[in-house]
Amino acid sequence: MVLRWTSVALFAASIASSSLAKEQPLTSVADLRYGVALYHYFQDDYFSSLSELMVAEEEGGIHGHGDNPELIEGGISLAFGMYDQAEATFTRLLTEDRSEAVRNTAWFYLAKLAYLRGEWAKAKASLDRLMVESLSSEMAAEQQVMRINIDLRAGSVQNAISALEESENLGIWENYAQFNIASSLSRENQHTVAVPYYQAIYQEPLLEDAQVPDEQLALRDKAHTAAGYSFLASENWQEALNEFRQVRLDTTFSTKALLGYGWAAFSQENYSEAITPWQELLRRDHQLSEVQEAMIALPYAYEKMGAPGDALQQYLNAETAFEKELDRITSAVQVLGNANLLPLLKIDIDKNSSWLNEEEVLRAPIINYLQVLVSQNQFNNDLQELRDLYALRQQLALWQDKLDHYDHLIAAKSVARKTQVQKIQDQAFVEKISQLEAERDAVSAEIERIKSEKDYLALALNDRQELVDRVKQTTAAIEKLGSKVNTENVAKQKLLAGILFWESSEKYHTLLWDLEQRQAQLIQDLNALSGNYEHLQAVIRNAPDVVPQRAKIAAHLAKLQAQVQTLDAGIASAEQNLKEKMFAQLEFQRKRVNYYQGETRLAIARLYDTTTQMEPDPISNEATIKPVQSGNGTRPLGGSARIGGESPAIESSQNSTSSPQSNSVAEPDATEITDDLVGDDDIGEDEL
Repeated sequence: MVLRWTSVALFAASIASSSLAKEQPLTSVADLRYGVALYHYFQDDYFSSLSELMVAEEEGGIHGHGDNPELIEGGISLAFGMYDQAEATFTRLLTEDRSEAVRNTAWFYLAKLAYLRGEWAKAKASLDRLMVESLSSEMAAEQQVMRINIDLRAGSVQNAISALEESENLGIWENYAQFNIASSLSRENQHTVAVPYYQAIYQEPLLEDAQVPDEQLALRDKAHTAAGYSFLASENWQEALNEFRQVRLDTTFSTKALLGYGWAAFSQENYSEAITPWQELLRRDHQLSEVQEAMIALPYAYEKMGAPGDALQQYLNAETAFEKELDRITSAVQVLGNANLLPLLKIDIDKNSSWLNEEEVLRAPIINYLQVLVSQNQFNNDLQELRDLYALRQQLALWQDKLDHYDHLIAAKSVARKTQVQKIQDQAFVEKISQLEAERDAVSAEIERIKSEKDYLALALNDRQELVDRVKQTTAAIEKLGSKVNTENVAKQKLLAGILFWESSEKYHTLLWDLEQRQAQLIQDLNALSGNYEHLQAVIRNAPDVVPQRAKIAAHLAKLQAQVQTLDAGIASAEQNLKEKMFAQLEFQRKRVNYYQGETRLAIARLYDTTTQMEPDPISNEATIKPVQSGNGTRPLGGSARIGGESPAIESSQNSTSSPQSNSVAEPDATEITDDLVGDDDIGEDEL
């Protein structure tokens, strides 16, 4: 399988915040966008963090934080399987103006990218540019293992062995290198040479500082199983038994170990010991290829033991079980054709799932039929791609919803603006301001006249105003009549005018102050009304034009809709591609079960015929169960399994009890089974 690394994005961030950062830790950020990206990053929201970094780059980049943003962007892109994006980011870091440490980190990740793509020569060229002495211990160990695996890919097993012998401080990586070398040797049928490399994996004590102790145990189980089949290939039956006994029973690989244990005992003609692990297999899921193989291996062993009755019963049980399996496969095909894949496979959609750090556990029942398929790296990559497409579809739907909300907000702002305009119109601000200005001017002019003319009578109180008016009228009449007026009346008029003048002069300053206060209040009211009017005008004048904003949102919505349509087409294509592979695997399963069923029925017919003819030796015909022709030779049909779990080791037993289950094949070709164990790809630290 493709190498899997522990949290590339986190490692990039640790570099950015330590060895490549300033000596003094930052307590604030120079660029707000970088701060937002870091916030999302440390909230494990890598999608939003990467989005923020990419938007910032589109708008001119982040300033004040050196190469850290690009390192984080490249690491997250790599973890998301965005290889082109990651390569472009790391390539930008190779220029001479970058620090030596940054360039070294970039070469390391470019080597990883090339390795992930299967570009072995390019990966090796990038590794050759590394300054190994400047790498962290973890990165130094990892690059050594990558070199070893590249040699294996090139068919240079001896070069890989020499590189392993010269390596140091590999930690847990050493076990993976040993397994991959042993796997390559097994593919070349050098089983005797491969075994010591398998055994080296479990002969050393467990690493105390390993991040995942269960991972080491799982790899040991896998090594024991592979070593057992290598011993089977070299016909070293007892050593094969010893290896299979060490595999824990509740691991995924225990099914292969149980099957191999039975064949090793069978090859020693210890049939009673062979049936014990096969009976254990019959208690397990009948969908597993190892269980199906045990279903016909078990009655074959009974025949060898001279128990044709038990053999016949087991063959009949196997026939019934195979019929049920064919029905289940037919049902699985129907379900697969009518269902969306992710819900069917019980996979959650997570926009932050990592291609490098997250092994999805498939728990759906249909997966039992597809173990060979789901153990392949390409299938898992396709499945992760489909998961990412669904996550992106959800994100686009979220953005569409947000844009709809923004459009509603802008529409509400437009309504509010119209309300303000209507308010101005309804309140007739201009007319009211003109009225107040006229009143203010009149009062101001009156004050100036009174002051200049010393017109005390103009400020007479209301109850004296009538007398003042009469005095003014009388005075005007006397002046008009002249000598015709009685002098006594003139004296009375002067007396009354004097009294009024005296009263007004006494209250002049108080009354003038009151008039000036009225003037001040008018000015205050006028200023307030004018201010409100100017504010409303400014709101209307300075508010952004909502029409272009709504047009922009409409354009974004149209763009999103087009992207959704493209994405939906991509999802449909990706699902169809995966379904075709799954249909092909189910068809392979059907053919295998049909073959097993046919062989079982032939065996049943033979045993019935033998019983009818009452032959003394019902086991004389030993060619009942035939191996399947495949590739380099004959081999039993059986899918690959994976490591996991923890339980007691497999122990042999002489006790045998019949178990009503089925599925089997003839003695296995261990070379082919070992190929199933090791697969076509190397394994890495996070592969298990």
